[in-house]
Amino acid sequence: MCNRLHHNTLYWFSNKPLTNKRNVTFDNMTGNIRIQHRSIPEEGMNRIDLKRIAPELTPDCWMRKKSGGTDLFGRLWWNKPSVTIRTEFYKPEKGRYLHPVQDRPITHREAARIQSFPVLMPPG
Repeated sequence: MCNRLHHNTLYWFSNKPLTNKRNVTFDNMTGNIRIQHRSIPEEGMNRIDLKRIAPELTPDCWMRKKSGGTDLFGRLWWNKPSVTIRTEFYKPEKGRYLHPVQDRPITHREAARIQSFPVLMPPG
């Protein structure tokens, strides 16, 4: 049962577009969101780099913040361990969840692989 549950969960993630409460998917992200992602161009960069590179795209609350939250709006590294994958990882403002090189958050499948879930094929 456990293997079947994981199998169905990964299958579901791989075939359904990722959306959030604002109905944002990778395919219909607004221009500002894409520009924010591009403004963190290198592995390991984060909200502090966004503040330096593109202050006009940085939320006011981050501009005033002097410490803490260095993983926020962060880009993962290819050759370093990932941060803990938490709820709402598809929102870069929640942590270091931007893909290492592509201008987007990681997918559910990528998050599952980071957490060592096996790669499973759809049934049938």
